[in-house]
Amino acid sequence: MELIPVVDDSMKLKGFVERKWGEQQNLCHLTTLLIPVSQDQQSGSKVVHIQVRDCRKSFPCCRDVFGGHVALDQEFWPFLLGEPFDLCEIVQAAAVREANEELRAMFLKDGQIHPWILTEKHVRRVGEIGQAQWKAAGNMERSTMFIVPIPKNCSIHPMDDIDGFFVPVDTENLDWNKARSEFKGNEQYAYRDRTKAKHNGCEYNRENWQFADGAARILLNDTLFQSVAQAINSLEENDFMEI
Repeated sequence: MELIPVVDDSMKLKGFVERKWGEQQNLCHLTTLLIPVSQDQQSGSKVVHIQVRDCRKSFPCCRDVFGGHVALDQEFWPFLLGEPFDLCEIVQAAAVREANEELRAMFLKDGQIHPWILTEKHVRRVGEIGQAQWKAAGNMERSTMFIVPIPKNCSIHPMDDIDGFFVPVDTENLDWNKARSEFKGNEQYAYRDRTKAKHNGCEYNRENWQFADGAARILLNDTLFQSVAQAINSLEENDFMEI
């Protein structure tokens, strides 16, 4: 059973519910949005890693950021027994978990490839907890944004669980402003209507630069977009140092 925290419009905790039941009841819950950032070794410019969703998932072949639900992991179960509760701590832990599960980062050292285990210091929050809001039929979320600087000797190999099997996730490396310009420059139907996105199909969605609702909630909002842009621009050479 996966327990998720439920909040109201003022981000006040209302309690914990089983995830599937909470989604069926359209209760407002918490998610994380992860944006991996690399530095081009030749130009020094910073690029973000955007996933292209699998054709078997919702929003087939639409661009999206990474991330997932905030859940009450076993280490936080004492909260259910009256221990002091820290929502920020739970959200940060969820971001670290999702970064390790989704990005599958590896690093090269001394000619050997090793798994890179991300910790709290590697997953950097942008803005406030739950600042990226999303209200749609069947999906009420308050998302927290994070950037993940990728060291020069590291690479990510994202995987997704499709029907019980882990499959590679296709990615694109983009300038963050390029992602915004493609979002603004193409008629966006997918994030508004997932049924239409499924009907139009994978090839059409990809060719017409459609974005899923995770990325859309940032790219739609000038404040959120600029917050991420400033966080990316503030990254320095030391943030990409080899492990």
